[in-house]
Amino acid sequence: MARPLRIEYPGALYHVLDRGNQRLEVFQRKCDCETFLDKLSLFIADYNIEIYCYCLMTNHFHLLLRTNESNLGKFMQSFLTSFTVTINRRNGKTGHLFHGRYKALLVENQKYISVLSKYIHLNPVRVKKNKSLPVSEMKRLLDTYPWSSYLATIGLSEPPDFLKTDTILHMWGDKCEDQMTAYRSYVENGLYKEVENPFDLAIRQQIIGSETFAEKIARKYLLKRNPENARDNYELFKAARVLPPEEIVKLTAKAFNTTVEKTLARKDKHMQARKLAMFLCCKYCVSKHPLTEIADLFSVSLSGLTKTRDIVQNGNDQVLMEKAVEVKSAISQG
Repeated sequence: MARPLRIEYPGALYHVLDRGNQRLEVFQRKCDCETFLDKLSLFIADYNIEIYCYCLMTNHFHLLLRTNESNLGKFMQSFLTSFTVTINRRNGKTGHLFHGRYKALLVENQKYISVLSKYIHLNPVRVKKNKSLPVSEMKRLLDTYPWSSYLATIGLSEPPDFLKTDTILHMWGDKCEDQMTAYRSYVENGLYKEVENPFDLAIRQQIIGSETFAEKIARKYLLKRNPENARDNYELFKAARVLPPEEIVKLTAKAFNTTVEKTLARKDKHMQARKLAMFLCCKYCVSKHPLTEIADLFSVSLSGLTKTRDIVQNGNDQVLMEKAVEVKSAISQG
């Protein structure tokens, strides 16, 4: 399977995750966690990285960070290689500690920092064995878990020198104590209901943010570059190879045995074709054609377009899905 292209630029915000190779435990002892944080502190200084949030679990870790230079890949490679060498030497082993490439979701802006940090900080109570605990016990676990930035963020422990808690807290009041109390309540509210997985929020595989932000990133950082290697080529090809919306409408109309004019018109008889065409235009055209342009083609508002897209994407209309496969096949052959 082709891997998503890395998007790097100065000031980029990322949610980074990596798991142990074959889901085996990486952080088996206290010294493993301490080594990870020591290495993190060392390499973020070398690569000019800001850390806002972290959590180490037995077989994976989460980081919420900002790169002040275009260097996420170089940072992660140097950091994880150094950590792996140290742990392997300590354990008398060789080979990979982590499973393949780390995941890195590009995050739009401050709006998502609180949501992502809550998800990350709730990791200790989200593991299967702890999900059935009483809320009081989960709170106790959160307030005593040592390998997360949560305690430092809410003032229950001294923050490590590298952790920038202000970035999360400044949205939660004016005074430091009020900020910590409000943020703590915000995280604890996640104990009463399911917290949305950031990977469910992601669009285009690796971006958490609005369609407008995703379009901007694709235009500025993906479509103008050459793939670094053969593995990147397919993903870049998909991003760059964009059919005009009119061609998508034409192929959809053909699949429904109707005309382009009828597909674009607001007629109940041809509404299925219209809905599918809107969905496919959003899926295949947005890298070069703004959503506003697609909305104008169908004579709907931007919200009307995205609402229809979401209905088709989240629905289970069997006929519509079969037609979608037919149109997608025509697109790939074209």
